[in-house]
Amino acid sequence: MAREKDDELIFTNNVDKMYMLEKRRKVRLEKRIQSNAWILRLLFVCLFIAYLASDFSKIKCISVEGNSIYSKDYVVESSGLSFDSYYYGFAPSLAEHRIKQATLVDSVDITRKGDNIVLISLEEKQVVGSFQKDSELYYLCSDGEFVKVTNESLSYMSKVPFIVDLEEDEELLKKLAKPLSKVDEDVLSMMSEIVWYPLTYDEMQLKINMIDRNYVFISIYDVELINDYRRITASLGGSGECVYFDSKATHPYTSECLFDMVDEEGILEDGVDSGENIKNE
Repeated sequence: MAREKDDELIFTNNVDKMYMLEKRRKVRLEKRIQSNAWILRLLFVCLFIAYLASDFSKIKCISVEGNSIYSKDYVVESSGLSFDSYYYGFAPSLAEHRIKQATLVDSVDITRKGDNIVLISLEEKQVVGSFQKDSELYYLCSDGEFVKVTNESLSYMSKVPFIVDLEEDEELLKKLAKPLSKVDEDVLSMMSEIVWYPLTYDEMQLKINMIDRNYVFISIYDVELINDYRRITASLGGSGECVYFDSKATHPYTSECLFDMVDEEGILEDGVDSGENIKNE
């Protein structure tokens, strides 16, 4: 038992005294812990605010890979990210969704690479040509899809051939897409214009104007053979040559150009002279 005297506790036995002293010690310890916890919380808040206010919290570098059709600036702008964005403060899935709004983007993956670096990896659709229909420009994709050309993708037209006289026949365009997808990228970029050139013996004949001012005559079904074009250009005498690729022939060959083979009435002849064979080196 204990009784008060002059604001102090006087204990009648040691057991009560020890119990009350221990209780007081625990109360003081709990108050001290609570006080320290508030100090730590306040310190954490101050440090967090300081971190957010510093450049260490911001994105330092945005890297883009896999883009050929769209520029890096356009991809970054579409993502909504910038050097003012917080490195840990953005949602990759949301930024990916924004980029996927571009019609020629197949897939996109955004990852944090450490040291405040963000990597945007793109996979774009394979574009194999372009054409004009109803005063609108379109890209022809390898899967036969037609995608309207936008200001952001316009510059890529110089890297693929322009298709003429097939724009009204969607089935033929789609039929052309698959073989064109098998043409090497560097050879595809050398093809300036693809013109439908139907003959009495081959309605699927194409005339391809090359950027080196030579001409290639080839069937839609044999388009993949044009991958040999760069290898055989060393055998050509110069510009203005007509090269024929035919799956039935042993080698591609040069001959008089089809558009020069007219009779006196100006009608295209049915046959093509075998011409001079080009030896494969």
